Amino acid sequence: MKRPIVCVISAAASLIVSCAAAGELVILQPTGKDAVWLMSKRKMDYLSLPLAERVKKFADAGERGILAAEPNAPTPVLVSWRWWDGFSGMSTVQPVFEVALRRCFSDGSSAPVDFACARETYTFFDNLEIGTTYEVEVSAIAGGRRLATATRKFTTDATAPRLINVPGIPNVRDLGGRVGLDGKRMRQGLIYRTAGLNDNPEDIDFLTWDECRAEFDAGTLTNRPCWQAGHMAKIYRGEHDAKDWHRVPIASDRGRERLTDDSRRILLDKLGIRTDLDLRGAGEVAGMTVSPLGDRVKWVNVAMTAYGGLAKPRGKELVKQCFDVFLKPKNYPIAFHCIGGQDRTGTLAFLIEALMGVDDDELNKDWECSGFTNAGNWFRHETLFNQIYDVINKYPGANTREKVEAYLKDCGLTDSDIAMLRAIILE
Repeated sequence: MKRPIVCVISAAASLIVSCAAAGELVILQPTGKDAVWLMSKRKMDYLSLPLAERVKKFADAGERGILAAEPNAPTPVLVSWRWWDGFSGMSTVQPVFEVALRRCFSDGSSAPVDFACARETYTFFDNLEIGTTYEVEVSAIAGGRRLATATRKFTTDATAPRLINVPGIPNVRDLGGRVGLDGKRMRQGLIYRTAGLNDNPEDIDFLTWDECRAEFDAGTLTNRPCWQAGHMAKIYRGEHDAKDWHRVPIASDRGRERLTDDSRRILLDKLGIRTDLDLRGAGEVAGMTVSPLGDRVKWVNVAMTAYGGLAKPRGKELVKQCFDVFLKPKNYPIAFHCIGGQDRTGTLAFLIEALMGVDDDELNKDWECSGFTNAGNWFRHETLFNQIYDVINKYPGANTREKVEAYLKDCGLTDSDIAMLRAIILE
């Protein structure tokens, strides 16, 4: 990554509005010359590698540990400036600085994005969109007077993903920003993939293999919730690896909260989430009737499958239920998640992005970005991710996009559904 260059810019270059007797203000960073990176150099270096090299690194336990060693969050954008008063040429007057951030549009208009007050000569802005031009305006205020103002435009680097910092919630990123069909980018600010917004219920009951089998044989599974009965039946039929015991969570209360006041503010007020698509199973959402974000958000629970489960009839039904949520414009912006935000979430993200025409290299990258959080060596292409291709490649098509179209039609989507999704999601 190129390090920021600290230099004094001319008044014309910085668009200074100042009074000689009041003071002078010069913006130092961003310079406005180079694109501003929103990810660390380590992440950028990894994502710049060819697919084969990334797969090799991803399967290496040591490399994965290094990759997951730093927070999976965006790099905040530094805005810094220099201030002189109008009398001595030194910073003897100590104003308060108001800093406004606006997003610039191609038609010349702009819209407010964020605002900060600072006593020091710097501040940071977080969770910016990738490949986007912004304008920052810094004003020095003292005694109710605006002493000086400076503005500067800058553009963020376009490398996906757009990582999102939400305290208490790992693995959050925007699906938008990747290039899809006909060179159109997926819109940012519409669809977010996250980890669970609250914990799963704790496991509080342990049943041995014999106990599970005894309840199955005795027919007393009807005394258990339906999700638990199905879970125990799988144990009895040997569909789990466990041979001696298996944990059966029977909690009726919802899992512990993960959200803080700051994370609620980001998700509700900054990102504007309207729908929480929860992909967890019935046992994982025990006791839940509303989103952890509260009544302002629509909570939809679909016990989504993952990877090879896409091929099963029930898996196709669940995929259709998920896409029905994305077919309703009033549901956007949407946050979707399982508990870790990687397997079930990653499978659904793959289908959405592939349908939009995102290429295979970028599809791999989006799944790999969960490795920024999960250092587990079991989470690898050959053991998990490639199962999606095993299913999709059985469908007709010249490329992954066409094969996913055919798969989704097999799930029940129509040509008009697919056209509507693209109209909503692509720029």
